[in-house]
Amino acid sequence: TVSRSLVGNFITSLEMGGASVTVTTLDAELADLLDAPAHTARFSR
Repeated sequence: TVSRSLVGNFITSLEMGGASVTVTTLDAELADLLDAPAHTARFSR
């Protein structure tokens, strides 16, 4: 089951082609961290 998805243009490596997919086990601590406010130069939520 997909719990979270982030789709968009994020920071990439120079001259990187293609796509990146990350799959991991989501425990309660990680879920809290992913849902926390974030404000950086290239990503905010």
